[in-house]
Amino acid sequence: MEKNKPICTIRTGNISGAVFKNVVKVDGKEREFASIKLVKVYKDKDDKWCETSNFNLSDLPKLTLVAETIYRKLMLKDELDLSDESS
Repeated sequence: MEKNKPICTIRTGNISGAVFKNVVKVDGKEREFASIKLVKVYKDKDDKWCETSNFNLSDLPKLTLVAETIYRKLMLKDELDLSDESS
C-alpha cells in the first residue's frame, strides 16, 4: 500500500501541520478533500525524535499560526491542487 504523502507542510519552531489530499466516492462521483495533521516534535530522553498531538499553553501561538496558514492556503487554493465543486 502506498503511503499518502502530504501535499503541503507548514512549520514554525517545533510545531508543524501537514495537509493530506483524500479522494472518496460520493454518489458515484469522486470528491477531493483535505485532512490536516497538527503535531509537535521533541527529543525524548534517549535523544530520539518523537511527535505528539498534545500541546502546552506556550505552543498555542505557533499552533494558531500553523493552523491559520493552512486554512488560508486551503480557502484561497493557494498552491494546493484540491478542487471543490461547491465553491
